[in-house]
Amino acid sequence: MRGPFDALYASPLQRAQESAGILVDRLGLTVKTEERLLETGIGGYQGQMFSALPKPYITEAPVHEGLESALSIRSRILNWTDEMQNSRSGQRLIAVSHRDVVIVALLHWMNQGLDDLPDFDLATGGVYEVRLDGDAGQIERVV
Repeated sequence: MRGPFDALYASPLQRAQESAGILVDRLGLTVKTEERLLETGIGGYQGQMFSALPKPYITEAPVHEGLESALSIRSRILNWTDEMQNSRSGQRLIAVSHRDVVIVALLHWMNQGLDDLPDFDLATGGVYEVRLDGDAGQIERVV
């Protein structure tokens, strides 16, 4: 009998791997590590307080040295989702990533821009179901 999900992917960062690990036993899946689900690149700001980042630190095009742009984040996530749509069509997948990456992707699928990022309500551990049809997405907040 097929379970509710067909595959589980997670960012290589420890906190995403640990979150995905919680699902492993319950769903009978193994975690596939996916680099394109990685957190936003923050370069030389790594290890500093969040307040040290320039405001806004995510911009559409690269503005701040060493900070990954929304364009870059969106490109790698859409590359991955396109690949999944082609290779795993009709399957239900779980992707465990990071707040900024998830928000940039969700805003894209909701046809909204970065102006909506500061007000986007995505609590730690938020769960969304995204049903993709080409480049468009139907989004439902689950938790």
